[in-house]
Amino acid sequence: MSREVTRRAVLGAGLGALGGCCAVPEVPGPNDRNEVAASASVKAPGVSSGSIRALVPSAYDVIVIGAGMAGVAAARALVDEGQKVVVLEARERLGGRIWTDRTLGAPLDLGAAWIHGHRGNPLVELARKQGAETQRSDWGDMALLHEGSRVPPEQAAKAEEGYRRRLRQATKAAQKGADRPLAEALGKRPAGQEGALQSWSERLHALDLGDDPSRISLRHGDDDEEYPGDDLVLKGGFGPLVEHLAKGLEVKLGHEVKSIERDRSLVTVRTEVELFQAPRVVVTLPLGVLKGANGLFRPALPAAKRGAIQRMGFGNFCKVALAFPEVRWPGQDFFGFTEPGGPLVVVNAHRWTGKPLLVALASGEQARLLLSQGEPGARERCLKALRSLEPRLPEPRRMLVADWSRDPFAGGSYSFAQLGSSDEDHEELARPVDNQLFFAGEATILRSRGTVHGALASGRREAQRILALR
Repeated sequence: MSREVTRRAVLGAGLGALGGCCAVPEVPGPNDRNEVAASASVKAPGVSSGSIRALVPSAYDVIVIGAGMAGVAAARALVDEGQKVVVLEARERLGGRIWTDRTLGAPLDLGAAWIHGHRGNPLVELARKQGAETQRSDWGDMALLHEGSRVPPEQAAKAEEGYRRRLRQATKAAQKGADRPLAEALGKRPAGQEGALQSWSERLHALDLGDDPSRISLRHGDDDEEYPGDDLVLKGGFGPLVEHLAKGLEVKLGHEVKSIERDRSLVTVRTEVELFQAPRVVVTLPLGVLKGANGLFRPALPAAKRGAIQRMGFGNFCKVALAFPEVRWPGQDFFGFTEPGGPLVVVNAHRWTGKPLLVALASGEQARLLLSQGEPGARERCLKALRSLEPRLPEPRRMLVADWSRDPFAGGSYSFAQLGSSDEDHEELARPVDNQLFFAGEATILRSRGTVHGALASGRREAQRILALR
């Protein structure tokens, strides 16, 4: 049995110890509804702006925008302290970039999927309270293939060390001069197979951030931190954790926010369905949505915050889930593929679902290539790679594509240190505006950006900030 290796040990530094199709939208289910024990008001069709119902200004203490992990965590903490809170969610389901799909025969996370580090991680305690069952996920248990053949472990280790050496040299040089993109700073790769394997390590590094090495800041790319211990998957998916936190909350689904208007005493939030007012609002919109939110805030956000939003990077990440009639592949946790244009990594979801399921992962340019010919093209690219692992692999029964870059309520996957941004940009995004607008979400918490535990912590942080003003 191989030593347990976390995603961050492999992906965080781009390094690690390696050892019939159903047509669906390429947008991750914005209208899917989870079964939740929460009060929900569904958007009524054909409601015009002239029929918006205004609520009494004192109806709520706090409005929370977004029912992902950050929004639900903030609302839960506020309600537990006696605050009157409403959560507005544009989708017809809870979770945001958490999306636990059950249509392939087992709960499968097509958005956030891992608890990163189990020691001291608040998600572990939340999972315990919810009664969720977890399983270790070992990124070191990976079969790596190049041009259809398995790469011997010693050869993979040699290439890995070559990438480590180039990364160390580039990082050292970055402390003296101007910041550069990770890809540029790494310099030229060796020729031949060695270079292809090092290129795979670079793209694996970028998978952790959700975009290309050409966009990642060398100086700030790894400024986040991690919890120690093993990476875990939730056998029932992340969705039930959000639902558990949302129990008893007033959550209004199908309420896409059209404007957030401030005066000296109240904030007015307008949706297509209703108008809401409260003295304070928690905004948990993803960074990808904030980047295109021109005119949403009235008056506009401070210039410093607008600048931070535009400088920060927001990644491109996709998943392709394949359901097969039977398991015809080896038992490793992960399979890696060096060729560009197909999946970078395939996750063996059979290990925790007990079902014949595989999930392909790609980011940045790799994701764009994988999805360039639509769902049929993604299917063929994935099958080509997988049949280099197992030639007798049958045709999949069904397939789902989660392309977060095309989801209008996400605009991408998760934040990263883009060239030109800095650590202070995350802090600026988290800074309240006039003690009326408060900001939460993974992009607002530097040391835990891009993670579900970061989103959870940010929501709780803003709740405490609001409660301190009472």
